[in-house]
Formats: sequence, C-alpha cells, structure tokens
Amino acid sequence: PARRIRDILLFIGLFAFIVIYFLFRLSQPERLVQPESFGNFIQFLAAMETPSSLFLPSSWSAEILAGSLFNRPVEQGFFYALLASYALFFPLVTSWVSGAVYLSGWSKAQESRQGRRKSEWLDRALEGLTRPFPVVLRAIMLKDIKTFLRDTTQWSQLFLLVALIIIYLYNFKVLPLDRSPLPTATLKTVISFANLALAGFVLSAVAIRFAFPAVSLEGQAFWILQTSPISLRTLLWSKFWLNFVPLLLLGELLVFLSNLLLRVPTWMMTISLVTVLLMTFGIVAIGVGVGAFYPKFNFDNAAEIPTSFGGAICMIFSVAFIGVAVMIEAWPIYLLAMEGLNPGRLKVPPAWVIAPSLTAVAVLTAAVVTVALRLGLNRLEQLKA
Repeated sequence: PARRIRDILLFIGLFAFIVIYFLFRLSQPERLVQPESFGNFIQFLAAMETPSSLFLPSSWSAEILAGSLFNRPVEQGFFYALLASYALFFPLVTSWVSGAVYLSGWSKAQESRQGRRKSEWLDRALEGLTRPFPVVLRAIMLKDIKTFLRDTTQWSQLFLLVALIIIYLYNFKVLPLDRSPLPTATLKTVISFANLALAGFVLSAVAIRFAFPAVSLEGQAFWILQTSPISLRTLLWSKFWLNFVPLLLLGELLVFLSNLLLRVPTWMMTISLVTVLLMTFGIVAIGVGVGAFYPKFNFDNAAEIPTSFGGAICMIFSVAFIGVAVMIEAWPIYLLAMEGLNPGRLKVPPAWVIAPSLTAVAVLTAAVVTVALRLGLNRLEQLKA
C-alpha cells in the first residue's frame, strides 16, 4: 500500500505539472510582445491589487514593501516578526511530522507488491509486435518491455512525452505566418526545413533518456547474460531495434503532422519523412553505442544514467550528426524554395535535386550506425574479457 501511495502521488504531481504547462502555453503568452496587445496587458496589470487577506504571508510582505516604497506609516517590525515566525514555525512542524512517519513509511515502501494476475492479452500483443524479429532478439526485447512496464518511474514519463507532442504541434498551428514579409509558401518551406532540426533534437533528447541507458539497465544481470548462449552483438542489436521502432514512430508523427499543419509541398513532405527515418537510425545507434561504450551497471536510480559523462558525450554526437545531416540538405531545399519564388529557374526535375542529398545523408547514417555500434560492441567485449 505504501508503494502504491507513492506511485499515486507521483502521478498526481506529474498530472498537475502537465495541466499547468498546458494552461500556460494555451494562454498564448507570445501575445504580450505584440503591440496591439499592450492595452489589454496594461489593463490586466491595473486590475491586480494587493492581497486582501491579512492572514497570508503575501499580505505581510506587501505591507512591508508599501511602507518602504511609499513612506507609509506601517509597523514594519510587526510584519517582519510575523514573516519570521511563519518561516520558523512550519519547517519545525514538517520536521516533527517527517520524524514521526518517515522511517516507517520508507520501510513499507520497500516491500514488494502483491502478485498480479497474468495479463494474457498483453502477452499476446507483445508477442505479435516482436514476431518479425529472431527468437533470441524477441526474448530479450520481451524481457526489456515487461521490465519497463513494471517500473512506474519509467513509463510514467510517456505522459510528458505526449504533452510535448501536443504542445509541439500546437506551436505550428498558432504560427503568425501572415505577419512575415516573405511569401507564405516560401516561409512554410523554410519553417518545415527548420522543423527537421527541431524534430531531430527532440528525438536525441528522448534517445538520451531511453536508448542510452538500455545496456546499463541490465545492471549486474549483464554478467549473468555472459553465461547464456547470447552474443553481445545480439544483445546490442536487440537494444537498438527496441528503441528504434518507437522513436521512428515519434519522429515521423511529429514531422508529418507539423508539415500537414503547414501545408507544405509534396516534395518537402517526402524529403522530411525520409530524412527523419535516416536520422532516427543514426540517433538510436549513437544512443545505444555510446551507452555501451560508457556503461554504468551500478546505479541506484535509472534517471541518473543519462546525466553521466557518457550521456553528455552522447548528446554532443547526436547534435553533431543532426547538424551535418541538415546542412547536407540545405542547398537543394534552398534551390527548390527559390524555384517557388521564380518558376522556371530550376532546369532539372525536383527529384534530381533531392536524390543526391538524401543519398549523402544515407551514407552518413550508415557510417554513424556502423561506427557507433562497433565501438560499443568492442567496449563490451573488453569488459567481458
């Protein structure tokens, strides 16, 4: 029960944060920097008054500030004493309460949960999703998925990911494209191209959180795996595919829906989807490979693995890979965007302009995947030896 209460409090805090984040973003705070909104903002400030309740610390602080700024005859010593007593009293109360209940609560929280009835439908669903993979890879992937689902601190972060997707797409919906001096079609192409880098950064951040710790999450069981007939190469590729599929769905969803909201040309939609596919290969390979090169099998909390030195190295390489891939495609997209401004300027079909850049990105991705996974595999073999 104590562990269940801790999980419930975690969900309540997570849900409250998401709601506050939504309310803040949906209020469109960017309107405050628009000149036509200044009048409403000033009216809003004028409507704000000092706190009316005399029993709140905010009222005491307001009285002190008002007496200092406007030279009002206020008994500042009295209000200072109230604030000091408030600041001293409540920490003392919380210390008493925590001292009385913390140790027993912490002890109960370490107790294991009661056994649950086996979910046959979930097992069948996981078996169907992993069926395309070989038997050995499937076994490791099923084990990792079930371990992930049992840890509420892991899968609860998916709620934050859903909130990120919604806000990400909402930002494209409220873009003031009509305020730009550039033609709307050209501006949409430019924003869609910049969106490739933004989507790549989102994927790299998610990969740092999930793909990078994939090998380290084996913990001390990693050494037990060495006694099984499972090669390190198979283990590494199972981690790769397990993270690649959901990250690919996330990246393609972000790019497709954002381009759909922007109503970009077909050629831009095509190059965006293919580029995200290639970038996902590289980002996941960097996450798994660098995570295998800098493993951390001794950890108290899975959240501390991405914040290690290896996590910083992984982020640097991921951002560098995204930057190079985007720069390779900058010139052909510029040519096609200028073609939209001056029809007839481009003498070759758009496919001939796009194909070389996509080929170059594909070659870069293949090199990154090969090097990253090979370095990680060599490092694990050294640890095994």
